Amino acid sequence: MRNNRRQADVQGIPLHGVRTDRYKLIHFYNDIDEWELYDLKEDPTEMHNLYGQPGYEKITEDLKAELVKLQTQYKDPIEEKLR
Repeated sequence: MRNNRRQADVQGIPLHGVRTDRYKLIHFYNDIDEWELYDLKEDPTEMHNLYGQPGYEKITEDLKAELVKLQTQYKDPIEEKLR
Protein backbone atom coordinates (compact mmCIF):
# COMPACT_ATOMS: atom_id res chain seq x y z
CA MET A 1 0.00 0.00 0.00
CA ARG A 2 1.37 3.39 -0.95
CA ASN A 3 0.28 6.27 1.26
CA ASN A 4 0.58 9.96 1.38
CA ARG A 5 -0.62 12.28 4.08
CA ARG A 6 -1.68 15.63 2.88
CA GLN A 7 -3.41 18.64 4.22
CA ALA A 8 -4.47 21.05 1.56
CA ASP A 9 -6.83 23.91 1.00
CA VAL A 10 -9.26 23.41 -1.86
CA GLN A 11 -11.41 26.48 -2.30
CA GLY A 12 -10.83 27.32 1.35
CA ILE A 13 -11.90 23.90 2.67
CA PRO A 14 -9.25 22.05 4.69
CA LEU A 15 -8.86 18.35 3.99
CA HIS A 16 -6.82 15.28 4.74
CA GLY A 17 -6.40 12.34 2.43
CA VAL A 18 -4.78 8.99 1.99
CA ARG A 19 -4.41 6.90 -1.13
CA THR A 20 -3.21 3.67 -2.58
CA ASP A 21 -2.42 3.00 -6.21
CA ARG A 22 -6.13 2.26 -6.70
CA TYR A 23 -8.17 4.28 -4.17
CA LYS A 24 -8.19 7.75 -2.67
CA LEU A 25 -10.06 8.71 0.53
CA ILE A 26 -10.53 12.39 1.34
CA HIS A 27 -11.92 13.89 4.54
CA PHE A 28 -13.09 17.51 4.51
CA TYR A 29 -13.29 18.87 8.05
CA ASN A 30 -13.88 21.95 10.25
CA ASP A 31 -17.14 23.60 9.18
CA ILE A 32 -18.15 20.50 7.23
CA ASP A 33 -17.58 16.82 7.83
CA GLU A 34 -17.68 15.22 4.40
CA TRP A 35 -15.92 12.16 2.99
CA GLU A 36 -15.10 11.17 -0.58
CA LEU A 37 -13.76 7.87 -1.91
CA TYR A 38 -12.58 7.37 -5.48
CA ASP A 39 -11.51 4.34 -7.46
CA LEU A 40 -8.60 5.83 -9.40
CA LYS A 41 -8.47 2.91 -11.83
CA GLU A 42 -12.13 3.09 -12.84
CA ASP A 43 -12.55 6.84 -12.30
CA PRO A 44 -9.21 8.63 -12.78
CA THR A 45 -10.90 12.04 -13.02
CA GLU A 46 -12.58 11.53 -9.61
CA MET A 47 -16.11 12.25 -10.75
CA HIS A 48 -17.99 9.48 -8.89
CA ASN A 49 -17.83 9.55 -5.09
CA LEU A 50 -18.06 5.97 -3.79
CA TYR A 51 -18.08 6.82 -0.09
CA GLY A 52 -20.94 5.03 1.65
CA GLN A 53 -21.76 2.91 -1.39
CA PRO A 54 -22.36 -0.83 -0.89
CA GLY A 55 -19.29 -2.93 -1.55
CA TYR A 56 -16.76 -0.30 -0.48
CA GLU A 57 -17.05 -0.71 3.29
CA LYS A 58 -13.79 -2.68 3.69
CA ILE A 59 -11.62 -0.35 1.59
CA THR A 60 -13.15 2.64 3.41
CA GLU A 61 -12.40 1.07 6.79
CA ASP A 62 -8.83 0.23 5.76
CA LEU A 63 -8.12 3.69 4.40
CA LYS A 64 -9.63 5.40 7.47
CA ALA A 65 -7.41 3.25 9.69
CA GLU A 66 -4.36 4.25 7.63
CA LEU A 67 -5.35 7.91 7.86
CA VAL A 68 -5.63 7.68 11.66
CA LYS A 69 -2.26 5.92 11.78
CA LEU A 70 -0.61 8.71 9.79
CA GLN A 71 -2.33 11.46 11.75
CA THR A 72 -1.18 9.87 15.00
CA GLN A 73 2.35 9.54 13.65
CA TYR A 74 2.42 13.23 12.70
CA LYS A 75 0.58 14.31 15.89
CA ASP A 76 -2.28 15.81 13.93
CA PRO A 77 -4.99 17.06 16.30
CA ILE A 78 -7.84 16.27 13.88
CA GLU A 79 -7.09 12.55 14.33
CA GLU A 80 -9.25 12.35 17.47
CA LYS A 81 -12.37 13.17 15.43
CA LEU A 82 -11.86 10.09 13.27
CA ARG A 83 -12.02 7.52 16.08
